[in-house]
Amino acid sequence: MTGWSSLVSFRAYGRGDEFMRAQYELLKKGCFVYWVIVPLALYALTRSPWFLCVVWLQPLCCMTVFLAIVNWGFHAFVDHDAAGRHVACVNSVTIVDGQDDTFGEDDHMAHHYSTQTWHTNLDEYRQRVMPDLLKYHGSVFKSISIVELGVLILLNQFEHLAEKHYVSYHPEGSKTRLQTQQVADLLRRRARYVECSWEEYNAWKVQHLRDAQGPLPPSDGQSLQQESIRSKSS
Repeated sequence: MTGWSSLVSFRAYGRGDEFMRAQYELLKKGCFVYWVIVPLALYALTRSPWFLCVVWLQPLCCMTVFLAIVNWGFHAFVDHDAAGRHVACVNSVTIVDGQDDTFGEDDHMAHHYSTQTWHTNLDEYRQRVMPDLLKYHGSVFKSISIVELGVLILLNQFEHLAEKHYVSYHPEGSKTRLQTQQVADLLRRRARYVECSWEEYNAWKVQHLRDAQGPLPPSDGQSLQQESIRSKSS
């Protein structure tokens, strides 16, 4: 939300890419306007720190938390198939009969894996992937908003989700249909699954950005020397 991580990435990739360098400069100007010009202008007009907090800073904090919960809800579950590949119908949540689903926002599986599907054809898409939904017990829920889903997951309310909101496409009484507690245990296991630790991810990210930067232009002698020293040290 602050733009900082995007600035870091654009700056790294912009070292060897003119287009990305232009995006970095554009974003940098935008961040300067938002973080410096806008608050100064608002304060000059109102002379009210409270107005500045409510109109400028509070929405940033609110949207940061809101979007974090939404993203956590849509990507709360992780599972792999026998070959170690991500299971699409598990890793992206689908909500049916949601109250805030105007243009297919609640079908996050189609959002990632079938971006060309129009929102009025999502039911047809779901029928096409039905074999996977049955095989892997896909992450499909009903009559709940994504914010509610994210909060319930964070509160460890998997029994409630399994009983009230989880959608099973297996017929009632069939041997393949999971019982409520089995569903809760499955959701809890998938939600707790961790592919790598924060330390491992952060080390990968730092190295990835360092590799993306590549060697500095020869004209920048001092920075080139520093890059050489870092390379020898590593």
